[in-house]
Amino acid sequence: MERHLKGTGISQKSVSGEVFVFSHYHRNGDISRYSISDVENELRRLNEAIEATRKDLTSIYNQMHVDGYKTHADIVRTHLMILDDESFYNEVVISLEQKRYNIEHVLDIRAKQYIQMLEPIDDPRFRERTEDLLIVIDHILRHLKLATGNTNPDATGRIIVARSLSPSDMAFPVLENATGLITEAGGMSCCPSVMAHALEIPAVIDVADIVEQVTDGSSAVLDCVKGLVILDPEPQTVLRYREEARGEIEIKDPLGLHVRPSSQLAECASKFECEIFINNNGYQVNGKSLLGVLSLNAPFESRLEVICKGADASAALEAIKEVPL
Repeated sequence: MERHLKGTGISQKSVSGEVFVFSHYHRNGDISRYSISDVENELRRLNEAIEATRKDLTSIYNQMHVDGYKTHADIVRTHLMILDDESFYNEVVISLEQKRYNIEHVLDIRAKQYIQMLEPIDDPRFRERTEDLLIVIDHILRHLKLATGNTNPDATGRIIVARSLSPSDMAFPVLENATGLITEAGGMSCCPSVMAHALEIPAVIDVADIVEQVTDGSSAVLDCVKGLVILDPEPQTVLRYREEARGEIEIKDPLGLHVRPSSQLAECASKFECEIFINNNGYQVNGKSLLGVLSLNAPFESRLEVICKGADASAALEAIKEVPL
């Protein structure tokens, strides 16, 4: 039976597909342990992974400055500072020399120790710094894994589900190939929101306990216009969303939606085979009818919902958005 969960939509698109639950390596509990005799070789592997992580984070930091996301760039800068912190590095080296286990396991031990420290502390700033440290460890672990021939998980064409995301997580290729994003974290200026814009994928954020309610490979529909996540959708629901495109248009003419823009809108809509409806606060009309569009009586700065249903729905919506209103 399908379930509906409410959140906040980012973008004005809808998408359906399989779910991929994104989690960090140090929280998966699947890092193997084995004894090592060559400490120098493990240190070499560690240093190479640190350098690869530094390149990733530096690239993200520079790009976010170019795109104007200064606050989020500062988060990445914090991660770079942790990466270069001598005390953090020395703690890992000492632990490696004492325990003589593979460097992945040593880092995993350090991460779990930080998690234990984090649990009883209420200070949000301390918790943020601990989370930052865990994120850095996670990136180092990712490069160690890649260096041994393991590939990144493939989420091409799938919808990513996560508790939250950091700007540094943009280094994970799994996110670049996703078609949608659902997170528990919310707020229009939060990291997942910024990432959805940067990756140009539809997203619904601020969805409570979403990670506990899905599994890898399960189905979901994102209705970003309504801020709605539909889990385990019925076949007819999936079909409807695949043939349906929804979005919003804003009336920017100071005179409102008068005859000239109304005729342009109706003319544009009439070029497509799909059904097109325009909704103004519950009053819905045929978008191909000039009289219907005029009857919306939409004033300056009002926002109208556009609903396109049919095989060319997506193309119709994109064209309507380009009509000067």
